Amino acid sequence: MTPEQDQVLRSLVGKTVPHVLRAEDVVAEAVAPESPLHSLFTWDDSEAARKHRLQEASRLIRVVVHFEPRVQRTVRSFVSIAKNRASGQSYEVTANVLDNPLRRDQLLNQALRELRGFQQRYQMLPELDSLHIAISEVVQDYEVQLNSHAAAG
Repeated sequence: MTPEQDQVLRSLVGKTVPHVLRAEDVVAEAVAPESPLHSLFTWDDSEAARKHRLQEASRLIRVVVHFEPRVQRTVRSFVSIAKNRASGQSYEVTANVLDNPLRRDQLLNQALRELRGFQQRYQMLPELDSLHIAISEVVQDYEVQLNSHAAAG
């Protein structure tokens, strides 16, 4: 995002609702071809509809769950590993990932990155400091395990 695009977004805060940035206001601003936000959207309705249906399908896939006996809990039936997204394979059967040591390590690495992302997003909330400490300890422990596992493999 360019500084100009960021400035336009910030200028829309409170346009309709005080202190709130609404998606509807962003789209309304972006409609004009001269808007700095215009290029960030898909304006061909057929292509936009196709992309929207893909997002709906992804949401559907993400809510399918089942009981996984190996971990004795309900889990998502499909997981998305970031390394697969570029090749178009967005979701894998969770059980298959758990059975494959390489894929399981990739999923665990992704989870650790997401935990670090959580810490960064919410570091401004001191009420979560004890959670941040626990996350840091878990991430550090698993990174040591993964690195020693990778060195041995």
